[in-house]
Amino acid sequence: MVLVKLISLLVIAQIALGNQTNVPAKPIHNQNHIVPLQTTTPFPDLDMETILKAFGASDCLRTCIQPFIDEMRDFWQMTNVFGSFDAVCEQHQKALQCIKDGFFCDDKGTFAKVSSPIREACEKRLLFDKMKPCLSHVAGQIMQDCDSRCGMRNSLMKFATNDQVKFAAQIGGNLLISIDHVGDMCGALQCILPCIVDQFNKNCALSGFFTLDLVLKPMGMAAEMAEDTPDSLRDLLAMKLDKRCHFMLSSEQVNKIRNGDFTAFNYVYHKSDCCCNPLSMGHIKKLIEENVEGVYVKSLMLGENIASDVERGFFANMNDLVDQACEMVRNDSLLAGGYNAIGFSQGGQFVRALAQRCPDPPVKNLISVGGQQQGVFGLPHCIGDNYFCNAVRRLLDLGAYLSYVQKNVVQAQYWHDPNNEKDYQKKSIFLADVNNEVNINETYRKSIVKLKNLVLIKFLRDSMVVPRESSWFGYYKANDLGTIENFNETRLYKEVPDVSCTGGQDSTCASYCKQTSYDLCISFCQPKCCHNETIKNFDDTNACTTKHLFYSNSSSTYQAVPGSTFDVTYKTGEVKGFYGKDTFCIGGTTLCATSQQFVQATFIGADFAKQPEDGMIGLAWPILAANQVTPPLFNLMNQGKLDQPYFSIFMVHNGFATTDHGGMFTAGGIDSTNCKSDINWIPLTSQTYWQFKLSGVASGSYNSAPANGYQAMSTTAASFNGGPKAILDKLAHSVGATYVPTTGAYLIGCSSSGPDIVFTINGVDYHMPASSYIISMGGGPCMWAFFPMTAGGFSPSWMLGPPFIREYCQIHDMQGGRIGMATAIQPSS
Repeated sequence: MVLVKLISLLVIAQIALGNQTNVPAKPIHNQNHIVPLQTTTPFPDLDMETILKAFGASDCLRTCIQPFIDEMRDFWQMTNVFGSFDAVCEQHQKALQCIKDGFFCDDKGTFAKVSSPIREACEKRLLFDKMKPCLSHVAGQIMQDCDSRCGMRNSLMKFATNDQVKFAAQIGGNLLISIDHVGDMCGALQCILPCIVDQFNKNCALSGFFTLDLVLKPMGMAAEMAEDTPDSLRDLLAMKLDKRCHFMLSSEQVNKIRNGDFTAFNYVYHKSDCCCNPLSMGHIKKLIEENVEGVYVKSLMLGENIASDVERGFFANMNDLVDQACEMVRNDSLLAGGYNAIGFSQGGQFVRALAQRCPDPPVKNLISVGGQQQGVFGLPHCIGDNYFCNAVRRLLDLGAYLSYVQKNVVQAQYWHDPNNEKDYQKKSIFLADVNNEVNINETYRKSIVKLKNLVLIKFLRDSMVVPRESSWFGYYKANDLGTIENFNETRLYKEVPDVSCTGGQDSTCASYCKQTSYDLCISFCQPKCCHNETIKNFDDTNACTTKHLFYSNSSSTYQAVPGSTFDVTYKTGEVKGFYGKDTFCIGGTTLCATSQQFVQATFIGADFAKQPEDGMIGLAWPILAANQVTPPLFNLMNQGKLDQPYFSIFMVHNGFATTDHGGMFTAGGIDSTNCKSDINWIPLTSQTYWQFKLSGVASGSYNSAPANGYQAMSTTAASFNGGPKAILDKLAHSVGATYVPTTGAYLIGCSSSGPDIVFTINGVDYHMPASSYIISMGGGPCMWAFFPMTAGGFSPSWMLGPPFIREYCQIHDMQGGRIGMATAIQPSS
């Protein structure tokens, strides 16, 4: 892999230097300047033999490619490139065949990878021929000018004549010696490529970008190979490589450069960390073993390998990782009598959670080195441009307390916003719990008290933990980022709830739980200890009294979720409650999901009283679910209960009828009774909502079809269709509807016969006739089945709801990430 990288660099340099020809003097004309052409001076030949030997290329490989290298000499000398192109292509093909015929001549396919630009250029000869008229008279001077500024050839010559490189060649190749001296070549490349691209583009449109993409292709392939290697090896390469070459370790950065973003050359690789990296945590393990006689050290690898262990340090649910670690500790007989735990950085609060939640076997002494015991408030400092680290920065910036971010981003799970303590306590799925800030967990308290020693180490110049006092349980004063409080000054120390209120955590219910209000009880006690009957005593603003009630004591399969809370405000109103688990069945059938988590509402806003349903089922993707609850349909699929990973929705045109058959919901298949077979499968653009690209919308003579289309979603959660008001106003004008600002709705004559509204999706036109967009209100004017909405860039700009679904069945593919639309078969009466 290293050989691929470095030879890639050499081939790129040669190709970049050689896209030119030597012709009679002629000035370069472009919009910025005129440069007189200089006469080409022969440049000393590059000793490729020494370079190839230094990197360990076999004798067979060197013999096969020597004629090709000889033919490339014109490229190096910057002469007659277009004229010698046919000969270069011929020798390249011969070299490939020679290598193929040889016995283990190049079993890694190194030459084929690094010379792929030559193969592509030969295959795209027609394109080169089209570039020739506008480049042939200027390419030579452009290259000479860029090389004189950047010193590309000089850096290659310097490398080939370096004494240590020659020594590496003499001993049959040594990568670690050789890569110590490639920094100047990387630096020259960073200079010459932008120069080439700029000047080529000015003289021959797009030719610079084409050349750039072509010559960097092998570097991208090499970077992908690097990303597939163990982190320890990649870390070693980064230590040896000059920082100017670090971009070669990231395919993302190479691709940015291929797309013309030359700032990616500034990328600096930051080594990853994991439990067993021999250059970091693995080294700590070794130090302990070497200095403590007879000690047994167990490193907790929470991934299948080093690479996945690193990834789980960024993207995982820490609660799941603690459970996994607990099982690993319990299954190790050598730890049965107890053990000492050491955690570094975020591992500090991790091992504390392990000690609190997994008291058997017990932790005797706990050492946290630079842990974030009170959390962090500040984006983690990423050294260089670490992919995972920067992805986390973007997600935390998006919103640390969003359900998806909390569930999947480790750093968000100990994000502690001192300006929003309420959200932190309510939505933090990890740190607020292990710090006993939501419910007092007596097991947690007892486990910490039983420790012989709790050692907290703070780094005085820590740039990763913000604030660094968090390592000692200090933190920002609430709503005051200018003041750091010591632990005994913090709310965590002063305002710990009375432990006497936690009797509900035990097998019996404390008297406190039975005497307090339901809302307070559910915060400290098990749900079984709180009186469900209290919901009958809410005031008139609580619509719970209008619904059928669920009594958990009547279910033999019900499972409590102690300490859980729920508080979400929908457009219809607020819903409060707590979570439970039970078997979930659809429509009285045997189609059931076990251990389905759901919300038991203790309060719902008064507006819900106007709606006939007792509850709701989420149909969107799990990423949008509140508090990481897997929606029922996805649970059914995951548990293997569905014949097919689909659910289909058919809706009937029934006006205001609420007692008649309103449609059909099909779980585990396609509704072939109510939907035609003309299914158009549409790929989703995001697995959040059922979101897809809407190419355009039209009505009458009006048509809106932007180049990139719109983002739209299919939903049953709205009554009408939604869209951007500016577009809806024009559609409304075409069908005769009028917007009424006081109501925020559009009105239309009930007998109007306007043109169809046509949505173009995945190459298919979907028509909504007047009968589907004119909605009777039972008297007076009718409503137009559209409402203005503003996505603000955070959700799709179009929402296709029931008026559209009544025309076209919606088939949701939960496994394939697509949505199907088929013509609905409406009943004749």
